[in-house]
Amino acid sequence: MTIRESFKSKVEGELNHARGDSGQYAQKSLKDNNNVKQMVTVGSKGSYINISQMSVCVGQQSGKGRRIPFCFRHRTLPHFTKDDFSPEALGFIENSYLRRLMLQEFFFHAMAGREGLDDTAVKTAETGYIHRRLVKALEDVMVHYDGTVHNSLGDLVQFVYGEDGIVGAFIERQKINTFGLDNEAFEHNYRVDAMKLDEEYNELLNDRRLLREFVFPTADGLTPHYLPVNLHRIIQNATEQIRG
Repeated sequence: MTIRESFKSKVEGELNHARGDSGQYAQKSLKDNNNVKQMVTVGSKGSYINISQMSVCVGQQSGKGRRIPFCFRHRTLPHFTKDDFSPEALGFIENSYLRRLMLQEFFFHAMAGREGLDDTAVKTAETGYIHRRLVKALEDVMVHYDGTVHNSLGDLVQFVYGEDGIVGAFIERQKINTFGLDNEAFEHNYRVDAMKLDEEYNELLNDRRLLREFVFPTADGLTPHYLPVNLHRIIQNATEQIRG
């Protein structure tokens, strides 16, 4: 990567952070009964980036995965001087939809929007056809009772389904509370001064050691993890069934 490419990459990263951060600040300033905020919060449609674009700034426009390149005598548009590498000269829109766009910002927005429409039209057909071919090619593949995967001819496809035996449809993002606690907090929350519970405490302690040393050796305790079963829901359901 050249110095110029490194400069462009760092600037683009900072500009994208600016749009994301402004979206977070914008949503905090909105009231809870705001219709757009409610729609984003419940997950029905949109994101905080959309809130940012409507109320704060539209942000960096991209073409072919990068900032708008020079195409008119070492400049993006006739509105700028030659070799102008400023954010606004390479596709950054500082205005929001609410404040309206300047003329040159409208041109940049049209460039990115046209590419988005083309990608949607072309990739929908391409990915749909690829999906159909994959389904037809793999429709005879079955998972057997021993966990191995075979086709209709009995040929072995995988020793374990998905190489880990986990069905992706059931994976959920969840947080393991015991994983991030230090020894003092862990003992305070889970140790009970009773001889009959020492065995359970040692088992929990050993489970946490296995998680830290073997299962998630590089992860920190605050990051949620993806697991095929919801541990808290299983415990909650079991507790309610026992009480019932």
